[in-house]
Amino acid sequence: MFKHLKSRNTRYIPHFKFALGAGVVLVLAGVSSIIHAVFPDILTGYSERKTRALARLSKIRNAK
Repeated sequence: MFKHLKSRNTRYIPHFKFALGAGVVLVLAGVSSIIHAVFPDILTGYSERKTRALARLSKIRNAK
């Protein structure tokens, strides 16, 4: 049933936790970008830092 999990050599719960956490980080980064667009002096660099950190974490997970 879960071909994606098998191809990634992972189990449901670890995948669920990572995907859910990544989704939350991305939503928060998106909201912070919208706020930053309206008020340029706040949340400078927040979205970039969060998405870069998520990309690094994803790269580490994919290397296993």
